[in-house]
Amino acid sequence: MCASRLLTYWIALWITAVATCSSADKLRVTGFESDESGSFRLGDIFFHIKHFDSHWKGVDQAALQAAPGFPRGTGGDVWETQGKLPVAGGAEPLQLAQRLKRLDDNGLRVNYLVTHARGIPTRALGLSLEIPLQLGVGQAVMLDADAVRLPAEFRDLVLAEAPRVRTLRLPGRRCDVIITADPGTAFSVLIQDERKFEGTHFTVRLQFFPAAEVLTKAGLTATVRRIFNGSQPVSLKAAANRGFRDDLAGDRSGGWTDQGPDNDMSPLKPGPLTAAGVDFEILDATANGGNGAVVLGRAEQSELPRSVTVTTRATAPSGYLYLLHATAGSPPNGMPVGTVRVRYADGSGEAFPVIAGRDVSDWWKLDSKENARVGWAGENGSAIVGLYVSRFTLSKKPVLDFTLEGSGQAAWMIAALSTSAEEIRTLSMPVHVGANGDWVPHQHAIDILPGSVFDFSSLTEAPAGKFGPIVATSDGHFEFRGRPGNRVRFWGVNLCFTANYLDRKEADALAERLKRSGYNAVRFHHFDGELIRPGNPSWEVDANKLDRLDYLFAALKKRGIYINIDLYTFRTFSDEEFKSFGHGSDDPEITDRRAWFKWILPISAKAHESWCKFAKRLLSHRNPYTGMTWAEDPALIGICPVNEDTITMQSEREPMLAAYEKLLPAWKEANPRLPKMTPEEELNLFLQVKQQESDTRMRDYLKSLGVQALITGTNFGCNITQVPLRERYDYVDDHAYQDHPSFPKNPWALPYTFRQGDAVKLLANVPRSMFASRILGKPFTCTEFNYVQPNKFRAQGMMLMPAYAGLQDWDAMYNFEYSSDAANMFTPAAAAGFSIVTDPISLLADRVGALMFRRGDVMPAPSSVVFAADGPGALGREKGRWPAFPADFTHLGLITRIGAMWQSAEEFLPGETIGVVREDISGGLNMLDGKGKQLKAMLRKNRVVAIVSNPSGDAESEAPEDGNGIYTSGSTLVERVVQERLKEPARIDTATRRFVSETGEIELTGHTGAFRVATPLTEGFVVHSGQVLRGQRVTVRNGEVFGSVVVTSVDGAPLEFSQRLLVVHLTNSMNTGMSFADEDLRRLDDTGRLPHLVRRGTADIDLRLRGDGVWRAYAVDATGLRKEDLVLGQGAEPGDLRLRASTVNDTATTLWDKTTLAYELVFVANQQPRAALPVTAPPVQEIPQNPDEAVDMDHIPTAPIAK
Repeated sequence: MCASRLLTYWIALWITAVATCSSADKLRVTGFESDESGSFRLGDIFFHIKHFDSHWKGVDQAALQAAPGFPRGTGGDVWETQGKLPVAGGAEPLQLAQRLKRLDDNGLRVNYLVTHARGIPTRALGLSLEIPLQLGVGQAVMLDADAVRLPAEFRDLVLAEAPRVRTLRLPGRRCDVIITADPGTAFSVLIQDERKFEGTHFTVRLQFFPAAEVLTKAGLTATVRRIFNGSQPVSLKAAANRGFRDDLAGDRSGGWTDQGPDNDMSPLKPGPLTAAGVDFEILDATANGGNGAVVLGRAEQSELPRSVTVTTRATAPSGYLYLLHATAGSPPNGMPVGTVRVRYADGSGEAFPVIAGRDVSDWWKLDSKENARVGWAGENGSAIVGLYVSRFTLSKKPVLDFTLEGSGQAAWMIAALSTSAEEIRTLSMPVHVGANGDWVPHQHAIDILPGSVFDFSSLTEAPAGKFGPIVATSDGHFEFRGRPGNRVRFWGVNLCFTANYLDRKEADALAERLKRSGYNAVRFHHFDGELIRPGNPSWEVDANKLDRLDYLFAALKKRGIYINIDLYTFRTFSDEEFKSFGHGSDDPEITDRRAWFKWILPISAKAHESWCKFAKRLLSHRNPYTGMTWAEDPALIGICPVNEDTITMQSEREPMLAAYEKLLPAWKEANPRLPKMTPEEELNLFLQVKQQESDTRMRDYLKSLGVQALITGTNFGCNITQVPLRERYDYVDDHAYQDHPSFPKNPWALPYTFRQGDAVKLLANVPRSMFASRILGKPFTCTEFNYVQPNKFRAQGMMLMPAYAGLQDWDAMYNFEYSSDAANMFTPAAAAGFSIVTDPISLLADRVGALMFRRGDVMPAPSSVVFAADGPGALGREKGRWPAFPADFTHLGLITRIGAMWQSAEEFLPGETIGVVREDISGGLNMLDGKGKQLKAMLRKNRVVAIVSNPSGDAESEAPEDGNGIYTSGSTLVERVVQERLKEPARIDTATRRFVSETGEIELTGHTGAFRVATPLTEGFVVHSGQVLRGQRVTVRNGEVFGSVVVTSVDGAPLEFSQRLLVVHLTNSMNTGMSFADEDLRRLDDTGRLPHLVRRGTADIDLRLRGDGVWRAYAVDATGLRKEDLVLGQGAEPGDLRLRASTVNDTATTLWDKTTLAYELVFVANQQPRAALPVTAPPVQEIPQNPDEAVDMDHIPTAPIAK
């Protein structure tokens, strides 16, 4: 069978499966959708006509050529079409007439008549009903009283043939479809498994009557109905013990998981909710004493119950129980989360274990499991969170009550319960991506033409290092020693694995391309695993590989591109070397040696020695292409000794914590002045101290090698305990990813899972998750960020990253990654992983980011707010976990600059163990001179207007103390600081979650997902369907598809005076053949292949530009090559020009011309303007109807029941 007809289940959720009629004509039957050919879907079942000639060559109803005036509808009660259906070989077409008539909201009559004037040899003609595999497997199609089970694995093409069937019942998710023959007639039915032909469905075919070898006239009539498999919500009113909203984190009361207003379940609204086809009722907590959900606690959460009983009012038998639930702090897969005990009216009972990774999962992970379908998802300000629907089979008896018992190994949150008599199938619906009208093949390009609109090489001065080594200034930024007073910013990329090892021609070509892209920095990352010689000690390098790396270093340096490195990321160790590290390193149960090395390094002299040997080998050798060692070369600007070594954020947690706990008593004995702390605080402090000691040893060793580059550390994580560590570094570094994949089966292997979150609706969670990492007075860099494909909103990164990095006045940004594969940087490849070179969306977005950030398009906020981290309060209550910054503090970073500092009234550790300790800040911003001079100068230089601290105790106190500018974090922090300490245009609207920056240049509205940045040089917008956003000189009227739009000056003049502009309009792209487990696109099963497919999208971009000449517009490809000369239209306002941006050009004849993501506008003086396009489209010509040629649909041949 032809698989191409499977549009309904072969395209993504946001792609319209079938083009529907107008709302006035659409048949008023629940779940009915039809296309222009007359094919239709009712619920989950797809209906269409199929004809096969004598050679089994088929033609589908999708090929119908409708007659004038068809299809047509009558008030939603009748829908009909007529036309010609071409047949194979160019023979005279079939004539098809079809009428669908509404019976009621859930039923319709179908009438078909097919004729052929001369008669055509025919093997089969019938109405094909498609059941998706995922829906049908294991279910039964009922042919009268006979059940035909649909197999999980392919066995035979023909599953059943029945010549006389009165009634069919086809399985659906929430409802079954029943098809009934007219009285006195019957159907001839064939059921096939289309996997024989690589299909993704089962087919039930109803043969037209009469079935003749030569078709002249045949038809079919039937009644089609949907029968709902309904569920009955069970009220949690008496059992609920927690609300969905939580106003204060950590107060051991309130709502959900007690993690505060930015990480609660407030997006889940009260009222009826259908999740995974099951009906639930979400309680209104405000009308139930603040309680809406059942939350069962971990063993240590004494404030939460371990079990509750939910009483039902059911008198009818229940066959199935459904939970809408999730966990927090989940145990490993296979461990029990709890038990559901059922008590029936007859006195009997049974119990159902609820197992992690099978029946439920974490509310932050959103990955469907064997018996846990993601049923609801929403954004809570911190992440995409969700709930799972799980089904348990009952004994079909009336139920008295359900008792929910937690195991104590996780917090178990139950939002709702429901029961049903019949099974409701909570099934996944796979998605396979292919080209169609909305997803169009795209020719990707990665090189840049010299002098083109994408050539940003003028931003970079060569060679790198010409002004001497980099230094950190007293106000917390970068400059070169030989060029004091001239600040420098970096925008770069990561090269990973084999992408660092190129031949000389490739290295030169890549360096030139990166320069033109606007990059002035490259981070060599994951290079050490490729550099060492396999089987040898981890410091012995491959001379040929090192030569290639040296040449790439020199090629980049020659073009003004600086280098940043890590000294441990991915290299491995022989068994002998690894065991020598001690502290349990000989344990055969260790599965992740890289993570273990990071753990062991602070306490293992042998591990430190191994690290030193590699560092010396790399940094002290002389690069033959520069004549300098890496240590002395000013082109090397940054070193992180060990990548992502934050000690509390590694795997292998339990055995490693045990290794540290063994050393803890001796350390406590050597430090008798330690204040009184809980055992958890003691261990967390010990971890912090050991990390700091290791940092110091590595830094001292690098300086002994003559390293001139600046040194950082713990470049992963944003928590309070890192503040004193980071204050000792030359600069602060952090990493963040929007929609980093998770790995439900095996690490870094398919399938991958994603959240598909909208970063704007998540209040710019990336980069906001890094805002608090910055230490006041230190340069800040982000050496890893990425808006990861296949997130469908990743084009947002084009605006969000450079806009907020500019507002925060950061110093360096590095996209992770340009590529991990050398070949993909020079030959076409499908998008994969984090690689931006293979992703048409991310590649262009990052070029825009480089231009905006390096030029300083976005004005830094004039003020700043600092978080004061104190001593013991920064250590955390949970063993081996350091506390994060309050989310409300990070929201301030959407308005003004924020950062952190370490403060304590006294040293609580001897000597230099803790490092830099700030003076007491209890005097707030009005501190007297004296011991506070240094701190006061730092606060004044950074224009600090407020200081924020954590709440003391369990009570929330947010009032400033005597007006001195100190605030306690809490739910109204942002409003208070904006109102009392910042000036217009800084604004916040909590109802719409709207944040306007202190500069007025940035506006984010979380409620609608809209984002705008408007600066003199650049205006950019994130727009959803139908949104209109206005800047100062640009207005965007978006079409139906999400997009990101930027208009930026290329010549460096403000938009008002610029003579050359770049316009980028991005929607989404995917690979052909990408496969997802479900319509939510959260689980990726196959990454697909070339060609890239670009999502069709449109936007009208109105421009208020200089008018003393003529503007010429060109569609350009990713190289900057002008491929089409365009005419600008008249905008909505007098004098405005309009660029009609469309990612798809339907008139194009080549793949190269078919899609457009960017445009160039050039000002030409003293030229006559060309004719403008009309503001509105010409009227659509109405197609006349010809009712005289309508086919009589009242006399359709039917098949009588055989006597």
